Amino acid sequence: MPEHIHEIVSSCRHWNTEIGFFQFGVVAFSLFVICWLSLLLGKTYLIDASEALIKKIYPKWLSVIRKYKVLYYLIHLIPGIILHLAAPFYISYNVVGKIILILADVYVVGVFGLTLNAVMSTSVTIYERFDVAKRIPIRTYIQIVKIILVIVCSLLSISILLETSFFAFFTGLGAAIGIIMLIFKDTILGFVSSIQVTFYDIARIGDRIVVPDYDADGYVEEISISTVKIRNLDKTITTMPTHSLVEKGVRNWRAMEDAGGRRIRRAINLDSGSIEFCTPAFIEKMQQIKILTGPIAERLKENEGAAHAELLTNLEAFRLYTYHYLRQHAGLHQEDYLFLVRYLAPFEFGVPLEIIVFTKETGIDGHEQVQSRIFEHLLAMLPTFGLSMYQEISQLDLQPKSSPK
Repeated sequence: MPEHIHEIVSSCRHWNTEIGFFQFGVVAFSLFVICWLSLLLGKTYLIDASEALIKKIYPKWLSVIRKYKVLYYLIHLIPGIILHLAAPFYISYNVVGKIILILADVYVVGVFGLTLNAVMSTSVTIYERFDVAKRIPIRTYIQIVKIILVIVCSLLSISILLETSFFAFFTGLGAAIGIIMLIFKDTILGFVSSIQVTFYDIARIGDRIVVPDYDADGYVEEISISTVKIRNLDKTITTMPTHSLVEKGVRNWRAMEDAGGRRIRRAINLDSGSIEFCTPAFIEKMQQIKILTGPIAERLKENEGAAHAELLTNLEAFRLYTYHYLRQHAGLHQEDYLFLVRYLAPFEFGVPLEIIVFTKETGIDGHEQVQSRIFEHLLAMLPTFGLSMYQEISQLDLQPKSSPK
């Protein structure tokens, strides 16, 4: 038991001989009256005056300040401060005066912590009313600061009760903190990771993310200090450590949804044996297609007077058709997004014609509908240009065809 506790016990046994009961009673009663009056005046006048001022300057903040009782906690700081400042009047009463001072200091620390907690809660609520809160959320940061505040106030109160320096008391906890860190290693790692996840904006509640190492592809339902819960697209649940979002690769689809465009990147493998130069009759047929009338006329004009004229091919005609067909598509972004129709290197499966465009629909249902209709149309147009897709020979193709009866 600490030495000052023994001193308190022994002093209480000899109360009547060590201090004057009447004198101490007068001092105690006077302090009680002063503290009571300070609370009464504070609640009656100071709170009303402060609320009137706030209502005049920032009326929208008043309801939030009342909700978290910021002014109420501030008024309750006054008695503790009075007791601390009045210490010279009662500290001479040996241990009893010391007890009053210790309790007054602990009271001030506790109420000050509650006041700061209320101020931070009020600040977060007001901050979230602004548009910037959607881009830069701070609620998680404030929660972390609140945890630190509770720890600091608790340690400070204990150091006051034990009559030791806060820094000396904190230093003495070094060995204990080392053991705690060893035991709660995963919890501490998750705590740090949760800070990093929030600070770097890796994921938020409601984001669709993909974590290949955990075979997770779905929407974030919960982010805690220790775990992250993801509801996959097949309705299964994947739970992973929070630090895995920092250590492992994560793909977040939020940026795509915020941008308002979802990419289509797909190629049609054309059979190289179906590629040929266009005959005059074929060119005339192509010019009858409304989309190609202008592009083909411009292409033929480029060849006029050229020393080495490049003949038009059905592959080029189909590429021009694909490009201008997509340029007229209402479901695609035409500006500020990558828009590309190109050939990839020919290989054993033909000549790939790759399309890279962005749909206005970011939801998977609408996106897939737009993509399906585009490729259904393009595949149906291949015979018009004398082209065919590459397709491997199957066993049915190798079987002899039966003669008609």
